[in-house]
Formats: sequence, C-alpha cells, structure tokens
Amino acid sequence: MTGPYVPFGEEEFENRRTRVRQQLSARKIDLLYVCMPESMYYLHGDQGYWYQGTAGKMWAPTSGTAVHVDHDKLIHFERRGDASRLHNFSVISDVRPFPADSISFQPRADYGQVDLVKDRVQFVVDELRAEGWLPGTVGLEYWGYRPPRAVSDLFEAAFTAAGCTVVDGSDVLREVRNIKSPAEIACLEEATRIADESILAMRGIIRPGMTELELFGEMIRAMTARGGEMPALVDWAQAGPSKGGHTVSTRRPIQRGDMVSLDVCAVYKRYHSNVVRPFYLGDPPAEHVEGMKVSAGAYDVLCSVAKDGVPIGEVNKALREYYADAGVDLTPAPEAANFSGWRPWIGGYEMGASFPPDWVGNFFFSIHHLDPPGAFATNMVTNFESMVPHASTIDTIVYGADSSRRLSSLPVETIVLD
Repeated sequence: MTGPYVPFGEEEFENRRTRVRQQLSARKIDLLYVCMPESMYYLHGDQGYWYQGTAGKMWAPTSGTAVHVDHDKLIHFERRGDASRLHNFSVISDVRPFPADSISFQPRADYGQVDLVKDRVQFVVDELRAEGWLPGTVGLEYWGYRPPRAVSDLFEAAFTAAGCTVVDGSDVLREVRNIKSPAEIACLEEATRIADESILAMRGIIRPGMTELELFGEMIRAMTARGGEMPALVDWAQAGPSKGGHTVSTRRPIQRGDMVSLDVCAVYKRYHSNVVRPFYLGDPPAEHVEGMKVSAGAYDVLCSVAKDGVPIGEVNKALREYYADAGVDLTPAPEAANFSGWRPWIGGYEMGASFPPDWVGNFFFSIHHLDPPGAFATNMVTNFESMVPHASTIDTIVYGADSSRRLSSLPVETIVLD
C-alpha cells in the first residue's frame, strides 16, 4: 500500500530494504529496531513534525520500525494518535498502534508515567516475539538522540529478558544511506536548484537597514515559494563582523560595506543541499577578492582528485597542498581567552535525507586529518566547505567513478550589490 504523499515508488523502497537486510546479514544482526526519523523515512517514507525528542516522560518516544534479516516486510509501532499518518506518508502495511494512547489513557493512582513507557516497550517486544522474530541478535540505534538513554535502556532490558543479545546497530542504516540511489540524487539536484534560485532572489531583497532576522525570513520564504521545505537546521543570515561559529540571526541591521553570508540548505523530499555564496553591499575589499579566488579554486582540485576508491587521506593531501601553495596558513590559531582566534576548517560531511535537529550526515572528512580511514565512493554526496580567511563558500558535491561534480550552477564568486 502506498500513501498519496509517499516520496518514492515501491521499487525504491524494496531496493532499500534489500540493502539493509544485506547489511544485517553481514553484521550478524537478526533484527533492527530503529527510532530515528531519518531511518524510518528511509525504510518506508513516513515523515512528521513531532518526534517527542526532548519531551517529558508521558511523551517519551517508543515508536519505531522493525526490520528482520529473513523477512522482506516491515513492522511499525506508533502512538495511536499518529498511526493514521502512516496510511498517507508510508508504504508500510503493518502498523501496530500502542494499546493505550498517552492522551486518552487515564492512569491509576499506582500507575506512573514510566509504567506507561515500560508497557509500550513491552508491547513491542511481545508483538515481535509473537511474530517469530525473537529471540536473536537485536540492533538498536545507540548513536541516535531518539529514544533518549532512559527509554533505550528499557528497550535493551526488555529484549534481553526475551532471550535476545542486544548490540549497537547504529551504522546499519548510516552505511546504507551513505550511497545514494539515482532517485535520491535527483532529489539533491532539485534541492540545489531551489537553493540556487533562492540565493539569486536575494539580490533584490538584501538592503541596508533590514535585520538579519528579516533576511532569514525572506530566505525561508524564497525557498518554500520554489518548492522547498523547512531545513533540518535553521538557516542563518549573518552580516558584518563575524559573531562566531553557528550563530543565530540577530536584530542587527545590515549596513553598507557588510559582507552578508546566508547558510542556505534547500530541501526537496527531505534531501538537503548546502550552498553558500557571499554577498557584499558595495565593493568588496581586496583581501576578500583574493580569498574568493582561493576558495573557488579548491572545488576543481576536489572534483578532479576525489572519486571512487580514492582514499580520503589522498584527497586531503591534495587539498592541503593546494591551499598551502595559495598562501593559506593551515596552522590552527591558538585559542584566545575570548575565542577570537581564527581556525580554518576545510572539509565536508554527508548530505541526504534529514530531519530536525540536524542535517549533518555520518560520513565526514577534513583536510586537517592526515591519514584517516576510508575512501570516497560512487554516488556519495557531501557538502564541501572551502573556508579561508576573509572568504568562505560551500557547495554540494556528488562523487563519481572517474570524477566528481558540484551540484550548484552558480559561479563560485561574490555577489556584489550596489
């Protein structure tokens, strides 16, 4: 059964289930119970906007999807109030609501909130045992924020009591998701189109006197008007002097002479593409112009060297040589008492399907790592942050068999505003 808002066809999800089960077999895991939004979305397409990530005990997250190494079907467990969503947003046919909904259930005087969570956890274990999927080796997503430790401990205890061996299964989905299908790459290309068009739309909007928060709102409006969705991390708009890493937009008015940076991550079917191009209100200073030449040239190096089978360390070495030859001092500045020392960060991380509070994927590389394990592979997708003094750009990269490519069609250059 496919709901009207499912992002892909059944064949795509069938291929995903096959790859996940192959990973389970290779890792000798019989059953994987996933609770992370990205994992559930990847397996069957469901998406919502509330996952009880930091809610109180009454709302503790226990919903999740079970996948077994020997069975092609999935079993999903859900809060009764949200179970109907699966019929619209998912290809899954076996949805099992918890027997007592936390809103309508009236607890006895001797029955606390933790008892309700324990009952839900036990319901999952009992249903899987009745299905014949237990005992065996069970994988849980230890490295996810959902569920929190207290609930994860309850799951581990209940599966162990059922005769199971519980192990960390976090990397099963993360490894599979790292290699994108053609359908996923098409989503990333569409997300990049939305990012590019939205950045260009800002040329007629950025003006002295408007605040960073106003600009942030205009950027979100531009992306949704072009078919985009809300990004997993709240984009920021920053103008003028740097306020530090990962800062939020403020009420500071934009001024003539400011460099304006928009950390744009456009989203299509939850797939994120990260693109950054600097704006200048007025003529940029010479140090920025020179820095942009260096920042831009790194993409040619990355795309020519990074390809299928090339070790990460080899790519890092080529990029370090490029930046050093261009005069960039890659030695990290000592941390001052007020953390004002500039530290160059050049590298990237996996881009893909993401939900709040993060769009950063599992795969990661930084040119400051001299000999890291791993290699690039065909149809991996990362962003690349070419951050040098006075100029920083970001693009999203698809890695190929013989070479790699930027997804953005925008030139890697400053957008100068009168």
